Amino acid sequence: MANYALEIIYPRAQGTAGSGLNVNNRCYRAYTGLTYEIRASAIGGDFPYTWSLSNAPSGMSINSETGLITWTNPTSNASNVVVSVEDSSGSTDSETWSITVGTSGFKFIDAVNGSDSNGGTLAAPYQTLAHGVVAAAATDIVYFRTGTYTWDTLDVDSPGNASQRTDINDADGEATIWLAYPGESPVLDQQYAGTGFASHIRFSSPYIYVDGFEMINIWTFGFSANRKSNYGAVFRNCTFDGTDMDGAGSGSNAAMIEFFGKDQDCQGSIIQDCVFHDIDDANTVKLYGTIKCLVEDCTHTDINTAAIEPKESNRQYTIRGNTFLRVGNEAVGGDMASDDSSSKHYGEICFNNIISAGTNGTAEHDAIAIQRGENLGPTHVYRNTIQGRIFIDDIGTEDGPIDIRTNVLVNNDNNGSPWPYINDGTQITDTGRITVTNNLTRTIAANDVVSTTTGLLIDPYRTSEYLGVYGHEAVRASHVSRKRYRAMRLRAA
Repeated sequence: MANYALEIIYPRAQGTAGSGLNVNNRCYRAYTGLTYEIRASAIGGDFPYTWSLSNAPSGMSINSETGLITWTNPTSNASNVVVSVEDSSGSTDSETWSITVGTSGFKFIDAVNGSDSNGGTLAAPYQTLAHGVVAAAATDIVYFRTGTYTWDTLDVDSPGNASQRTDINDADGEATIWLAYPGESPVLDQQYAGTGFASHIRFSSPYIYVDGFEMINIWTFGFSANRKSNYGAVFRNCTFDGTDMDGAGSGSNAAMIEFFGKDQDCQGSIIQDCVFHDIDDANTVKLYGTIKCLVEDCTHTDINTAAIEPKESNRQYTIRGNTFLRVGNEAVGGDMASDDSSSKHYGEICFNNIISAGTNGTAEHDAIAIQRGENLGPTHVYRNTIQGRIFIDDIGTEDGPIDIRTNVLVNNDNNGSPWPYINDGTQITDTGRITVTNNLTRTIAANDVVSTTTGLLIDPYRTSEYLGVYGHEAVRASHVSRKRYRAMRLRAA
């Protein structure tokens, strides 16, 4: 059952902010001979999806399940490539875009073999961030070679305290596109020499694409995206390791990636395929004021506080396909509210695998928390595997509805049925603002449904009666007959 219309949010055709992407976006440009890779992304519809390409150039392919588009050895322009997606109920969407192939509009930086006296070309790369980032033109795509890049050559704002940051491209119309060189693994070391603090990166440019980095020595924030425009903000394939800055972000509303679009019309932000591990006193992802934001296929391991927090004024957010292991507080939670009754906070949490979350990482505690309910709109929690509890608190009679369905729930909730814990919620459930239907539930002691270590269904539940019907595991139409697949979906509705 689809909650929202199927929509491709990346790539999109060129156009104005409300309908397409800026001409300088990463998806429209490829460097001659270097592998071009983006991931097509969609929201809404009936997940899982099936992706396809048409009118694609030679050497370009797409992973039909993930939407990953790869073009090896591009040598000439590609016009009017079409990417299409079909959801599990047969709904479709498509987008058309073109790619310019060449060597202009690119800069290269190499921490090991580069020199700032070079020209920033592939053959003669820069060495430091001061040249590779600051000296790059506002429309350049910057490739980073393997090496460790420090902030020492950059100016910071408010140096010498936990608020210090580096502002990148804060003028309207500028783009920030940072890519790891294909097959290489650059490291961004945020510790700023001589201050005892690290400097987080605040992007204020409207067009952001960051792909393939490892972040270390993180203090307060990794990336903070203060968006000013629609679509085009993407963080992919980044790894965040917070161990070296233990306790640095405590009490500072910290996060490894923060989108701050409050009072902005910021649509289509994407966080995909990122790895967050050993994070102390900071969230992995924090969202403010986004529209149609997608957080997908990320892993969150050994986080001592909450992981993803969709906070205030997010509209139609999607948190899908993430894995959580040993998260100290909620895997997904926060003050889900809006300061504007005309544009409520709402979205969906689906297909996530929450192996352990909550205090001490035990299943008795809160894995998903829906709280505060100020102007809370429709919230859909479905097809998750949750070894822990769904906690619903402070929901008013005008909030919601909150729809909890087709999840696998394993916990020791003493509140009895329904298995989500609803705090002071008798009136709300009586009026139908919270509905809990068709979930597969067990206590911890009686759990014969899922593996406690992987979250996968175990025998006898790995059958078509359960697999692809309950919990996070997706069974795709390409794996079974379309008729049988849709029958499975109907059982889950």
